[in-house]
Amino acid sequence: MNTLLIPPSYSLIDEIVSRIPRSGKDFSDYLIVFPGKRPSHFLRKALAQREKECLVPPLIFSIDQFVDYVYLKELGYSGRKLETIDSIAILYEIHKKATKPLGGKSFISPDNFFSIGLKIYDAIEELYIEGVESNRMQEMKHIANEALPEQTSGRLQSLWHFYERFYKTIEEQKYTTRSFRYRIVSERINRSNLGRFQKIFIAGFFSLTKSEKAIFKKISIWNNSLFIFQEGTGIEEKLEQAGFKPEKIKNINKKEEDHPGPDYYFYQSPDTHGQVFGLSKIIKNELSKDILSSENNVILVPSPKTLFPLLHQTLAIFNREDFNISMGYPLQRTPIFGFFNNLMNLITSLEEEKFYVPDYLKFILHPYTKNIYFNRRADLTRIIFHAIEKKLTNRRSSSFVTLEEIEEDNVFFEEISKELTKTEAFRNIVFSAGILKEHIKDIHGNIINKFRSFKNINDFALKCIDVLVYITNHSTASQHPLFYPFAEEFIKSLNLIANSLFKEISFNKRASYFNFLKKYILICRAPFAGTPLKGLQVLGFLEIRNLKFDKVFILDANEGILPNVPTEDSLLPYKVRKALGVSTYVDREKISAYYFDTLIKSAREAHVFFVEMNKKEKSRFVQKILWEKQKKEKKADSKTYIQSIRYKVKLNSEDPLPIKKTKEMVAFLKTFFYSASSVDTYLRCPLMFYYRFVLGFDEKKSIKGNIEKVEIGNFVHTLLSVYFQKRTGMKLDIKNINFEEMDQLVNKLFEKNFGEELTGPAFILNIQIKRRMRDFLEKYQSSLIKNNHIIILEIEHKLKAFVNSFNLKGKFDRIEKRNEEILIIDYKTSSSSNALKINFSKLIPDDRATWKASIGSLQLPFYLTLFCAKTGASIEKMNGVFVPLGLAAMDEKIELPLFQAKEEALNYFPVLQGIIFKILNEIINPDIPFQAGLERKKTCSYCSFQSICGT
Repeated sequence: MNTLLIPPSYSLIDEIVSRIPRSGKDFSDYLIVFPGKRPSHFLRKALAQREKECLVPPLIFSIDQFVDYVYLKELGYSGRKLETIDSIAILYEIHKKATKPLGGKSFISPDNFFSIGLKIYDAIEELYIEGVESNRMQEMKHIANEALPEQTSGRLQSLWHFYERFYKTIEEQKYTTRSFRYRIVSERINRSNLGRFQKIFIAGFFSLTKSEKAIFKKISIWNNSLFIFQEGTGIEEKLEQAGFKPEKIKNINKKEEDHPGPDYYFYQSPDTHGQVFGLSKIIKNELSKDILSSENNVILVPSPKTLFPLLHQTLAIFNREDFNISMGYPLQRTPIFGFFNNLMNLITSLEEEKFYVPDYLKFILHPYTKNIYFNRRADLTRIIFHAIEKKLTNRRSSSFVTLEEIEEDNVFFEEISKELTKTEAFRNIVFSAGILKEHIKDIHGNIINKFRSFKNINDFALKCIDVLVYITNHSTASQHPLFYPFAEEFIKSLNLIANSLFKEISFNKRASYFNFLKKYILICRAPFAGTPLKGLQVLGFLEIRNLKFDKVFILDANEGILPNVPTEDSLLPYKVRKALGVSTYVDREKISAYYFDTLIKSAREAHVFFVEMNKKEKSRFVQKILWEKQKKEKKADSKTYIQSIRYKVKLNSEDPLPIKKTKEMVAFLKTFFYSASSVDTYLRCPLMFYYRFVLGFDEKKSIKGNIEKVEIGNFVHTLLSVYFQKRTGMKLDIKNINFEEMDQLVNKLFEKNFGEELTGPAFILNIQIKRRMRDFLEKYQSSLIKNNHIIILEIEHKLKAFVNSFNLKGKFDRIEKRNEEILIIDYKTSSSSNALKINFSKLIPDDRATWKASIGSLQLPFYLTLFCAKTGASIEKMNGVFVPLGLAAMDEKIELPLFQAKEEALNYFPVLQGIIFKILNEIINPDIPFQAGLERKKTCSYCSFQSICGT
């Protein structure tokens, strides 16, 4: 019998080695074929350990390598094996010539065709390896027409068109594909090709394509062949379908005792990081007991998303040489793709030589760009680019900028040069403005300007390589972890594009080149090169086939990941697959189930981790194991087998330490000019006051494209100031209200502040402000004018005064005389009034703890104090008023006066003045440190200095 079925507890590798006799040290007359590449490393090692000296190993192939070997070496055929991208290029040519192209005109360009072309290629390769003939395909048309929707039926007919023409085309042009070679080998392989081998082992297979069945059927009748299969879910059914009748090998034929199956441990986590945290704890425990042997243990990582959390947490416990990662990682998820994506977005934003500023800043602040070396150090480039960021952020007159505007700004580079010279770290280095300017020009030239135009796809790919090489040689990028393997794979992929059958194609739009690259990178993987036979193994799902481990740690054992099988195929629907005898998603699930089963059952211990949260649930494979345990142990609930991984995320921070006041601080604070804003800030949080007014820190401005609330507020204040400035000193009349003048002023100031071209949000905001100002003039201002005698006294009026030993300053939006009363008016663009009011009923002047809760803002009392001190005016005929412009309803009732009546002003104004000066005296008191505010939940969430004080 030349077919064996071994138990799951047996090592497939050991079984093969035991059947290779000890006859000399040259085993090159043995041929071994596995489904994948990885078992070859373990077999060579096992053979070397048995012989304990140098040897010539057997010829060991994966099935793909075996087919290529027979096709080229034994059958003597030639023909270039097409890369996937080349196959899609041929399909695209077929598509262009079709009378009814798939998708009509939607896929007319290569970049738009690429994704569907990939699906077509996968589908026809699957059909070809299964030996589906064209006439059989034609028979499917009536099934498609009767059983499927019209749109799906149309897709199938297009697929038949590609199927017929593609393989005729590649044969004519002397190309081959994987499936093409399989078909040829399955038809023409014979004993004479492989008869010289003393033994041929075909080991570890499960599901076979029609071509594989034909190849194995021919080999199986040769007396020098031996097929070894391993027990697992569904294997007997597959063997029967393939015509194999294996001899079962039982455990009693081995020295070892019957393998009872693994000890199972199940772990439930709320998220991926919880899994990794739980695994780390187990690994640490086993390492401390010295019971975690090296390559006999494996961490299965079926989802690449989990690899980097695992790498930075669990694997950080080990020395680099004590673990091995062997799995593909998507290039799309690498920092290199992020760099190119930023560059491509920047170039796409180019309009008439102008780049969109947010995209430019995003590109220059990418770690690879801002760390380009200048005088052998990267910090200088960072300083220059952050200075450019500040410059462009403060400039809101236009959202677009040319490279020449940046490069030729001599004043800017002079300022940077002077600042660098003053800095202690650069004091001995000469920085002329010209040198700095040339450095930025060099970066622009070697990266951005290279992407301004492309001759064709070849030129585009080569320029991408040039940029990547420039970044590698001229920045700190190469010092980043895993940069080199990712960069090498990127360059390989780009070289494939440059030399592909697409290379001569040109696009009219730059964006099409970028679209093409993005779609191609989606199918590219970066292999993690390691030492396969040393250390803890970290493998993807395909890499675990045919291998036996003592301890298995499985992450992401969730439905949708294990198995990771799509349930429907838009090009080859389930009914058509069944009719053609092509594998369905059910068959692919069985493959996953088999290899999962053999991995688990061959182990001594199996630690299974899964996430159960929201819509995520454990894999059906895990459900099956749990159900079998329940039946065996007669337990009604599986929860008893599952450990919950719980970890605390401490989101609350420690209270920031108080900042003691030095003598220098106190001296500074005694001469400082206090504003209403500074007093309000101190009332909210003394630490916030310290960072903002003592240290002089300010919130970093960012440019996001949209106009932010602060900018809108400043704009509206400027708008009202300019509009009413010419009306100062006169009695306001209805005739003074001019809507057209206001509209023109809005346009003029918009152009000055945000640029001439108003697009998107800026255009809409322009209209909204015009409408709001019309409402303000018509419903608020006009109504007040009709019922009151109003004279505007001052607009944007600045005052300074020395009051009670303190320097006070303020800028008043508007001061007007309304009838007999002087009003200090402050515009607020928000609609919130609670944050401005003072609740006198809750305010206890002598109880410091009540101030923050009852006082929304001390701005109006502060202004009144400053005005009275400067002018000698009496509070009897004065008041302060907030005008919230953001309220939906706009009329004279929107005003929020500080005092509701003269009596309230006389009673509470002295109280509020007393509070203001108590706060000021507290600020300069050396015995009272700056410390965090009491209401941290309300204050810290809106503070710009959270990262500094740790809140």
